[in-house]
Amino acid sequence: MSKSRIIELICVYDFKRSIYDRLMALFGKHPFNPSCPLSQLTSSGPHLKLEWVDFAKHCPVPISYVYLDNTTTELYYPTHKKTPCIVAKCTHNQYILLLEHSQLSQCYHLSQLENDLNLAIYKKFLTF
Repeated sequence: MSKSRIIELICVYDFKRSIYDRLMALFGKHPFNPSCPLSQLTSSGPHLKLEWVDFAKHCPVPISYVYLDNTTTELYYPTHKKTPCIVAKCTHNQYILLLEHSQLSQCYHLSQLENDLNLAIYKKFLTF
């Protein structure tokens, strides 16, 4: 069986950005919602956590950030009622859910998230 290749990881956050968040994004600030498990792992207030920045820097594919108010049609079906989540965009324009809310809620450290992400990629026969 040939493996689909991941070309991008997409972090889908479980909140809509306010007007304030959109303005802050113009200044390079990242929206933060303390009740969103993905936000807790990636952000510290309006800034991305340094360990997350390091993880993203060493990730073999780009990582993008999407909020409920700017999801695309392609992301709707794999993420509907499963946000926050991490999705792999693969070759041939496939979107594959890697980790959903219940799994992210169990991740308390970035190293655990990284392990769970690698396991999900392996189980779904994906590669970078």
